[in-house]
Amino acid sequence: MASLWKRDNSKYWVCCFTGSNGERLKRSTKQTQRSKALKVCLEFERAVFDSRSRRLTEAQARKVVSDISESAGLGPVDLVTSRSFLEEWLENKRTTKSDSTIRKYKAVVSGFLSSLGTSADLPISSISHSDVLSYRNSELKSGKAQSTVNWNVRTIRVAFKQALRRGLVLVNPADGIDSLPNRYQKRSTFTQEQLKLLYAAADKEWKGMILLGAIHGLRLGDAAA
Repeated sequence: MASLWKRDNSKYWVCCFTGSNGERLKRSTKQTQRSKALKVCLEFERAVFDSRSRRLTEAQARKVVSDISESAGLGPVDLVTSRSFLEEWLENKRTTKSDSTIRKYKAVVSGFLSSLGTSADLPISSISHSDVLSYRNSELKSGKAQSTVNWNVRTIRVAFKQALRRGLVLVNPADGIDSLPNRYQKRSTFTQEQLKLLYAAADKEWKGMILLGAIHGLRLGDAAA
């Protein structure tokens, strides 16, 4: 049975309850009013009960935290997921960035969320340094150039920097990841014979792309635009 007590030198009520391992625990409720402290204390006890009966799922854990916050008079807690945050971040960038940059940002966000798997729908604070490192390594293994992978990691770092300013995370998980050394490869132009082979194998849309690139020297993105 949970109970409350107060130290002589403290203004806050302390909750005494039994933990999931049977040990008696003491946790400050950060409340000065006994009625509010009791509500917080009972939420502590409920969380332990659910944990003992193996009913404390991720969703229920979020609700317990939110209920404790409401009991303390702070209002419900909105636990932002990595997916919802990054999608919101991307949408906000549309007003300040060009369409081509947004397309690049979108590809990075999509790839990062895909690498997270089910963790993408957990609170953003659960993302760790190793998650970003795994994403970087997977991008490298996919055959992307080091410069591209470095840019992708910088994009994730910029996004999480905003999350840090908003207090959604305590640290930026993309900080401390070293940039990969840029290894530039010398490229040569297609020969006339190679262009003929490409043109012969292409469909109608790609024939136009090939001609624009070969005759006007356009990059792929510019030719598509």
